[in-house]
Amino acid sequence: MCGRDWPAAYDSAMDLPWTIVALAVGLAFLGAMVQGLLGFGMGVVSTPILALAHPSLVPVAVILAGAAIPIMSLVDEFRDLDKGILGWAMLGRLPATALGVWIVTAVPSHVLQAIIAVIVLAMVGLNLVKISIPTNRATIFGAGFVSGVSGTATGVGGPPLAMVLAGQPPARVRATLAATFIIGIMVSLTGLFLGGATRPDALVVGLAMLPATVLGMLAARKVRGRLDQRRFKIGILTLSTLSATILLVEALT
Repeated sequence: MCGRDWPAAYDSAMDLPWTIVALAVGLAFLGAMVQGLLGFGMGVVSTPILALAHPSLVPVAVILAGAAIPIMSLVDEFRDLDKGILGWAMLGRLPATALGVWIVTAVPSHVLQAIIAVIVLAMVGLNLVKISIPTNRATIFGAGFVSGVSGTATGVGGPPLAMVLAGQPPARVRATLAATFIIGIMVSLTGLFLGGATRPDALVVGLAMLPATVLGMLAARKVRGRLDQRRFKIGILTLSTLSATILLVEALT
């Protein structure tokens, strides 16, 4: 975004309907709670619905709102961080960020909506099947690359790397994914800013979503163990599939 465009964009940010902001905040709470319970959810839940309601908020608002989640996770389990896995994942993610930024800035909005819908549907599919993937430098690098593209372009980047690390101890997986997300979020937001894709309305809404993200994570800690996680997961994946399908149909018509 050029410097001369920012004043008008700021006015646009201030004129956002309160219903859009309320929807975004509600999605942040739900997405964070889901992620706190199931290990994924922030992007899968919130991205397709926000893209339907107000496309200019995606992916920046979702990426910014999700920043609190890995920080809270890493604080809890920092000693379990695997720096070797982190290093190879980031080697894959860093060059992929440029491709994600290009997708956001160069493709038409209806094409971006279709890409978002397809990625969300693919991530839902990955969470429904169990695939055994060896954990080695090549697979970690590849998963980091895919995560970088999808995470920067849509705000949904966790499942590829999570699948590769599925055989590792849970605490190591959570801590390593958290560290990867923290660095990835900073890199993605920097790339999107340099690429001119950080609209002020998305930044304002993303910041408004942050407190709800924290509350959602805290709520997940309170209800963890009290819910039937299998049914809860099915419900969330069904909601995500429905919203992504509607988004895809809208993008293609």
